[in-house]
Amino acid sequence: MVLEAENFIKRNIRYMGLRTDKFQRIDKYEYPLKALREAIINGLIHRDYQSMADVRVFIYDERIEIVSPGSFPEGVSPEEPIHKPVNSILSNYMYDIGLIERYGSGIYLENELCRMNGNEKPMYNLGDIETKVIFKSQVRTISMDVIEEKHELNERQKKAIRYIAEKGKITTKEYIALVNIPIITAKRDLLDLKSKKIVRFEGSAKTGYYVLDDTVNDTVNDTVNDPIKHN
Repeated sequence: MVLEAENFIKRNIRYMGLRTDKFQRIDKYEYPLKALREAIINGLIHRDYQSMADVRVFIYDERIEIVSPGSFPEGVSPEEPIHKPVNSILSNYMYDIGLIERYGSGIYLENELCRMNGNEKPMYNLGDIETKVIFKSQVRTISMDVIEEKHELNERQKKAIRYIAEKGKITTKEYIALVNIPIITAKRDLLDLKSKKIVRFEGSAKTGYYVLDDTVNDTVNDTVNDPIKHN
Protein backbone atom coordinates (compact mmCIF):
# COMPACT_ATOMS: atom_id res chain seq x y z
CA MET A 1 0.00 0.00 0.00
CA VAL A 2 2.83 2.40 0.82
CA LEU A 3 4.62 1.73 -2.46
CA GLU A 4 1.41 1.93 -4.50
CA ALA A 5 0.58 5.27 -2.91
CA GLU A 6 4.08 6.57 -3.66
CA ASN A 7 3.82 5.49 -7.30
CA PHE A 8 0.40 7.15 -7.57
CA ILE A 9 1.89 10.40 -6.28
CA LYS A 10 4.88 10.22 -8.66
CA ARG A 11 2.55 9.83 -11.64
CA ASN A 12 0.49 12.86 -10.75
CA ILE A 13 2.85 15.57 -9.48
CA ARG A 14 5.22 17.83 -11.37
CA TYR A 15 8.86 17.04 -12.07
CA MET A 16 10.50 20.42 -12.36
CA GLY A 17 13.63 22.09 -13.59
CA LEU A 18 14.71 25.01 -11.41
CA ARG A 19 17.52 27.53 -11.67
CA THR A 20 19.83 28.05 -8.70
CA ASP A 21 21.64 31.24 -7.76
CA LYS A 22 24.67 29.77 -9.54
CA PHE A 23 22.74 29.60 -12.84
CA GLN A 24 22.66 25.83 -12.61
CA ARG A 25 19.58 23.76 -13.32
CA ILE A 26 18.35 21.14 -10.85
CA ASP A 27 15.55 18.67 -11.54
CA LYS A 28 13.31 17.50 -8.71
CA TYR A 29 9.72 16.77 -7.75
CA GLU A 30 7.59 19.63 -6.42
CA TYR A 31 7.23 17.67 -3.16
CA PRO A 32 9.83 15.64 -1.22
CA LEU A 33 8.70 12.07 -1.92
CA LYS A 34 10.31 10.66 1.21
CA ALA A 35 8.37 13.12 3.39
CA LEU A 36 5.11 12.10 1.73
CA ARG A 37 5.98 8.45 2.32
CA GLU A 38 6.62 9.18 6.00
CA ALA A 39 3.19 10.79 6.30
CA ILE A 40 1.51 7.84 4.61
CA ILE A 41 3.32 5.38 6.90
CA ASN A 42 2.28 7.41 9.95
CA GLY A 43 -1.30 7.37 8.68
CA LEU A 44 -1.25 3.58 8.38
CA ILE A 45 0.39 2.97 11.76
CA HIS A 46 -1.63 5.46 13.81
CA ARG A 47 -5.01 5.12 12.10
CA ASP A 48 -8.14 3.90 13.86
CA TYR A 49 -8.54 0.32 12.63
CA GLN A 50 -12.02 0.06 14.09
CA SER A 51 -13.11 2.59 11.48
CA MET A 52 -14.13 1.36 8.02
CA ALA A 53 -12.63 4.44 6.36
CA ASP A 54 -9.43 4.29 4.30
CA VAL A 55 -6.19 6.22 4.41
CA ARG A 56 -6.64 8.56 1.43
CA VAL A 57 -4.36 10.73 -0.69
CA PHE A 58 -5.79 13.80 -2.44
CA ILE A 59 -3.67 15.64 -5.01
CA TYR A 60 -4.69 19.23 -5.69
CA ASP A 61 -3.08 21.80 -7.95
CA GLU A 62 -1.27 23.47 -5.08
CA ARG A 63 -1.23 20.89 -2.26
CA ILE A 64 -1.41 17.22 -1.29
CA GLU A 65 -3.62 16.03 1.57
CA ILE A 66 -3.13 12.69 3.34
CA VAL A 67 -6.18 11.79 5.42
CA SER A 68 -6.42 8.90 7.87
CA PRO A 69 -9.23 7.83 10.22
CA GLY A 70 -8.74 8.61 13.88
CA SER A 71 -6.65 11.19 15.71
CA PHE A 72 -3.16 11.26 17.22
CA PRO A 73 -2.64 8.97 20.24
CA GLU A 74 -3.30 10.63 23.59
CA GLY A 75 -0.35 12.72 24.66
CA VAL A 76 1.10 12.91 21.13
CA SER A 77 1.00 16.01 18.93
CA PRO A 78 2.81 17.31 15.82
CA GLU A 79 4.90 19.47 18.16
CA GLU A 80 5.74 16.52 20.45
CA PRO A 81 5.74 13.43 18.20
CA ILE A 82 6.78 10.81 20.73
CA HIS A 83 6.72 7.14 19.72
CA LYS A 84 3.32 5.82 20.77
CA PRO A 85 1.89 3.75 17.90
CA VAL A 86 -1.76 2.74 17.87
CA ASN A 87 -0.78 -0.50 16.13
CA SER A 88 2.52 -1.64 17.65
CA ILE A 89 2.68 -4.88 15.60
CA LEU A 90 2.38 -2.95 12.32
CA SER A 91 4.85 -0.34 13.58
CA ASN A 92 7.44 -3.02 14.42
CA TYR A 93 6.91 -4.67 11.04
CA MET A 94 7.41 -1.35 9.21
CA TYR A 95 10.65 -0.90 11.14
CA ASP A 96 11.85 -4.45 10.43
CA ILE A 97 11.39 -4.12 6.65
CA GLY A 98 13.12 -0.71 6.59
CA LEU A 99 10.20 1.65 5.95
CA ILE A 100 10.78 3.26 9.36
CA GLU A 101 14.35 4.38 10.02
CA ARG A 102 13.97 5.52 13.63
CA TYR A 103 11.00 5.47 15.99
CA GLY A 104 9.44 8.85 16.74
CA SER A 105 11.40 10.71 14.04
CA GLY A 106 8.84 10.76 11.23
CA ILE A 107 7.41 14.26 11.71
CA TYR A 108 10.84 15.78 12.36
CA LEU A 109 12.09 14.11 9.18
CA GLU A 110 9.10 15.40 7.17
CA ASN A 111 9.80 18.96 8.30
CA GLU A 112 13.49 18.73 7.43
CA LEU A 113 12.88 17.11 4.03
CA CYS A 114 10.34 19.80 3.15
CA ARG A 115 12.83 22.51 4.10
CA MET A 116 15.57 20.92 1.99
CA ASN A 117 13.24 20.59 -1.01
CA GLY A 118 12.06 24.19 -0.78
CA ASN A 119 8.57 23.45 0.62
CA GLU A 120 6.84 24.74 3.72
CA LYS A 121 6.66 22.24 6.56
CA PRO A 122 3.41 20.23 6.53
CA MET A 123 0.32 21.42 8.39
CA TYR A 124 -1.93 19.20 10.52
CA ASN A 125 -5.69 19.34 10.96
CA LEU A 126 -6.53 17.11 13.92
CA GLY A 127 -10.02 15.91 14.73
CA ASP A 128 -11.70 13.11 16.64
CA ILE A 129 -12.78 11.40 13.40
CA GLU A 130 -9.81 11.92 11.10
CA THR A 131 -6.33 13.38 10.83
CA LYS A 132 -5.31 15.43 7.80
CA VAL A 133 -1.70 16.22 6.83
CA ILE A 134 -1.32 19.00 4.24
CA PHE A 135 1.78 19.50 2.10
CA LYS A 136 1.96 22.78 0.15
CA SER A 137 3.46 22.70 -3.34
CA GLN A 138 6.46 24.88 -4.06
CA VAL A 139 5.04 25.46 -7.55
CA ARG A 140 2.92 28.56 -7.82
CA THR A 141 0.11 27.79 -10.25
CA ILE A 142 -0.75 30.23 -12.97
CA SER A 143 -4.05 32.03 -13.22
CA MET A 144 -4.81 32.10 -16.93
CA ASP A 145 -7.58 34.66 -16.33
CA VAL A 146 -5.12 37.14 -14.84
CA ILE A 147 -2.65 36.69 -17.71
CA GLU A 148 -5.36 37.03 -20.34
CA GLU A 149 -6.54 40.27 -18.76
CA LYS A 150 -3.13 41.76 -19.49
CA HIS A 151 -2.39 40.12 -22.87
CA GLU A 152 -4.31 38.91 -25.88
CA LEU A 153 -3.19 35.31 -26.43
CA ASN A 154 -4.31 32.84 -29.06
CA GLU A 155 -5.33 29.30 -28.14
CA ARG A 156 -1.95 27.93 -29.22
CA GLN A 157 -0.11 30.24 -26.85
CA LYS A 158 -2.43 29.31 -23.99
CA LYS A 159 -1.56 25.64 -24.59
CA ALA A 160 2.13 26.52 -24.51
CA ILE A 161 1.81 28.26 -21.14
CA ARG A 162 -0.08 25.33 -19.62
CA TYR A 163 2.53 22.93 -21.02
CA ILE A 164 5.38 24.95 -19.47
CA ALA A 165 3.53 25.18 -16.15
CA GLU A 166 3.25 21.37 -16.08
CA LYS A 167 6.59 20.33 -17.62
CA GLY A 168 8.79 23.25 -16.58
CA LYS A 169 9.87 24.20 -20.11
CA ILE A 170 9.07 23.87 -23.81
CA THR A 171 11.30 23.78 -26.89
CA THR A 172 10.30 25.12 -30.29
CA LYS A 173 10.14 21.53 -31.56
CA GLU A 174 7.84 20.51 -28.69
CA TYR A 175 5.60 23.50 -29.35
CA ILE A 176 5.31 22.60 -33.05
CA ALA A 177 4.25 19.06 -32.10
CA LEU A 178 1.89 20.29 -29.39
CA VAL A 179 -0.22 22.55 -31.61
CA ASN A 180 0.66 21.17 -35.08
CA ILE A 181 1.85 24.35 -36.80
CA PRO A 182 4.74 25.34 -39.14
CA ILE A 183 8.03 26.40 -37.61
CA ILE A 184 7.57 30.01 -38.76
CA THR A 185 4.26 30.30 -36.89
CA ALA A 186 5.73 28.60 -33.82
CA LYS A 187 8.65 31.01 -33.66
CA ARG A 188 6.32 33.98 -34.10
CA ASP A 189 4.04 32.77 -31.27
CA LEU A 190 6.94 32.15 -28.90
CA LEU A 191 8.66 35.45 -29.68
CA ASP A 192 5.36 37.21 -29.00
CA LEU A 193 5.14 35.52 -25.58
CA LYS A 194 8.74 36.51 -24.94
CA SER A 195 8.14 40.17 -25.91
CA LYS A 196 5.20 40.25 -23.49
CA LYS A 197 7.49 38.91 -20.74
CA ILE A 198 5.34 35.80 -20.28
CA VAL A 199 8.22 33.46 -21.16
CA ARG A 200 11.96 33.79 -21.47
CA PHE A 201 14.50 31.81 -23.49
CA GLU A 202 17.30 29.87 -21.81
CA GLY A 203 20.27 27.99 -23.28
CA SER A 204 21.89 28.04 -26.69
CA ALA A 205 20.18 28.73 -30.01
CA LYS A 206 20.26 25.01 -30.91
CA THR A 207 19.40 23.34 -27.59
CA GLY A 208 17.60 26.11 -25.72
CA TYR A 209 14.05 26.19 -24.43
CA TYR A 210 11.40 28.55 -23.10
CA VAL A 211 10.42 28.79 -19.42
CA LEU A 212 7.93 31.02 -17.63
CA ASP A 213 9.20 34.49 -16.85
CA ASP A 214 9.64 35.34 -13.17
CA THR A 215 6.90 37.96 -13.37
CA VAL A 216 4.43 35.27 -14.47
CA ASN A 217 5.58 32.88 -11.74
CA ASP A 218 4.56 35.52 -9.22
CA THR A 219 0.96 35.26 -10.39
CA VAL A 220 -0.62 32.92 -7.86
CA ASN A 221 -3.94 31.15 -8.13
CA ASP A 222 -5.32 30.33 -4.69
CA THR A 223 -8.80 29.36 -5.91
CA VAL A 224 -8.24 25.67 -6.67
CA ASN A 225 -10.30 23.54 -4.28
CA ASP A 226 -11.15 20.39 -6.19
CA PRO A 227 -8.66 17.51 -6.23
CA ILE A 228 -7.06 16.66 -9.55
CA LYS A 229 -6.41 13.07 -8.44
CA HIS A 230 -7.58 10.95 -5.52
CA ASN A 231 -6.38 7.56 -4.33
